[in-house]
Amino acid sequence: MRAALLFLSIALAPAVRAETFWGGVTVSPASISFAATDPASPPAPVSASISWWGIGGSASRTWTVRVQASPASVTNCPNVALSAFTVTCSTLTNAASSGSCNGSFPVSGSNQTLATGPQANLLGRYVVNFTVQFSDSWRYPANAAGCALNLTYTVEAP
Repeated sequence: MRAALLFLSIALAPAVRAETFWGGVTVSPASISFAATDPASPPAPVSASISWWGIGGSASRTWTVRVQASPASVTNCPNVALSAFTVTCSTLTNAASSGSCNGSFPVSGSNQTLATGPQANLLGRYVVNFTVQFSDSWRYPANAAGCALNLTYTVEAP
């Protein structure tokens, strides 16, 4: 049996508004890989985070982190459904000391909310920790070339 290698690349597209400066936006790690070699045990979820700094925010305004697959397909593996990948927001650190994770959801080609919270009044650091899980690997045929899924994370802070 050949191993199915699925590579998941995470890309970032920050949204910036003139009212507030948002900088230093990073996703770590920049890419993650799954090696689905045993149909009886799915690969372990991979942890990642998105972080940024905000200056001059207002507690009356919120920030939101959204995620979507772009393009809305798994490259080199047309039989692998986007829904085979699950994103789970696990924790967040918000300069305003509050906010919420949106739990777990399957990846799709539409923007989905990963986390949201109030902006800090002055300088603030924000970190959203999440995992990406590949499920049901036994359902998909092996592909020696590997598969790729690009996820775009958008920080919205009007």
